[in-house]
Amino acid sequence: MYCYWLLLLLLLLSLVAGQDVFNGTANNQSAPKEITLSIYSYLPVPSSFKDTISSMWQDNYPNISLKFIEWDCYNEEESAQYPTADVFIFDAMFLHLFVKKGVLLPLTDFLSPDSLHDFYPFAVEAGRVNDQIYGLPQMACTTTLFHRREDTSMNNINSIEDLVSHLHTTNKEFIWKWCGGGSCSAFYLVLLQMKYGYNSRLQLPEHMNDLDGEIISRLRDLSCVSNDGPLEAFFNRTQDILVHFTEGLHSAKIQEKEDVIVQPFPFQRNQTFIPFFC
Repeated sequence: MYCYWLLLLLLLLSLVAGQDVFNGTANNQSAPKEITLSIYSYLPVPSSFKDTISSMWQDNYPNISLKFIEWDCYNEEESAQYPTADVFIFDAMFLHLFVKKGVLLPLTDFLSPDSLHDFYPFAVEAGRVNDQIYGLPQMACTTTLFHRREDTSMNNINSIEDLVSHLHTTNKEFIWKWCGGGSCSAFYLVLLQMKYGYNSRLQLPEHMNDLDGEIISRLRDLSCVSNDGPLEAFFNRTQDILVHFTEGLHSAKIQEKEDVIVQPFPFQRNQTFIPFFC
């Protein structure tokens, strides 16, 4: 995990080791007749990504068919077996593991310097291990607060304390997705970075006693007024407020999106830093 927050869900597009899917195999054999691809299923409207990729692929490689297969890097059983697709997209937190296991093909020799200018430098570095690039960034997101457009009282929420107070006062239903797991850990690290400065390297705790008590107290207050319900509960209006990653919006229908305000999560007042998950 990267300590400069910029927290990396960076989504990386990578190739399975031993395969040059564009020009044939690493042994210069003939080009394959079919390429398998696994996209990141949590993307907003995955079908639109498939349609766009298929159209562009057909224009450039009409003699090679493209087949989409399912693979979820967060699924314990699937990730333990590693991807079977030739090209696949995954969370950058798995990058070092996949490189160590020899799953990925280094892309450095296939990339011209100009080809990296389309990406932010921090995103390119997320795909680099030991001076080799193993994945290209596809998307970065951040933690967002979703609420109803007509709920103007939410416009005054500028910190965790404001949100907790608002929920206590109004008795609104609040979903904090994965509040008991990785999301809470990520919130802790973001708040730790905000407390000690964005340009400092974090000293991560080795023991429970090393955790910052003030930050733990703030997170405990937030978790006490939240529940880990499904995203659909917010979009079908049985829940009032939602905290989720940016791509959570893909669970909404078009008409529902028009009724929703999406803003970066307000960790603290006078916040000038937005933590990105790549």
